[in-house]
Amino acid sequence: MDKIIDLHLSFMEQLVEEGIVLHVLERVGISILSGFTDQSELVQSYSQIFYFKPGQRIVLCGINELTWKVL
Repeated sequence: MDKIIDLHLSFMEQLVEEGIVLHVLERVGISILSGFTDQSELVQSYSQIFYFKPGQRIVLCGINELTWKVL
């Protein structure tokens, strides 16, 4: 789990450094929630408590789509 957390944080750092990617995503209406990176210490603490034993895990990732209707 620590590797997944580190990879995610590294990916987000790279997106911030290469600001153009975030700008393009924003321009087409895609935003990346910052809760994971803002609370990375809490995520790491949770993983150490609940994922301390080695083994296989199933990770679910989701994309939420918000559709707006113009009335």
